[in-house]
Amino acid sequence: MVVASVIHELVQRALVVEIIETESELVKQRQSLSRLLARSDCGNLASRFLAEYDAVMRVSEMSLLRNGYVFGSTPHLAMNIIAKYVCPSEDIRVMSKLRHSVKKGYGSPTEQDVVTMRRIRCLMFKALGD
Repeated sequence: MVVASVIHELVQRALVVEIIETESELVKQRQSLSRLLARSDCGNLASRFLAEYDAVMRVSEMSLLRNGYVFGSTPHLAMNIIAKYVCPSEDIRVMSKLRHSVKKGYGSPTEQDVVTMRRIRCLMFKALGD
C-alpha cells in the first residue's frame, strides 16, 4: 500500500481526491490492467511501451483506491510521486516525457525503455500489490 506520508503529500498538493465507492472502481482498474498486460507482450515497441506505462498508472491508482482515493486532475504527476517513492533509483519522469512524445508521434521508445517500464511496473506491483 502507498504509505500515509505519500498519500498525505498527494492530498496536500490536491493530486488525489477522496472516493467513497472504491470496490467498483477497483474492479474496473483490475480489468484495465489485465488488458494492458496482454498488450504489453505483443505489438510494436510504442504499443508495448504505452501499455507498460499505462499499467503503472493502473497499479498506482489501485493502490490509491485501497486507501480511499483516486487520481485528481493531474494523474501522471501523482503517479510520478508514487513511483519515485517505490522505485527511487528509476527516473520515471524521463519515461513520462517519453510517453508524451510517443503519444504525440515524435518519439520512439527503445526495447530498453520497454524493459525499464516493465521493471518499474513489477517493482510497483510487488510493493503496492493487489
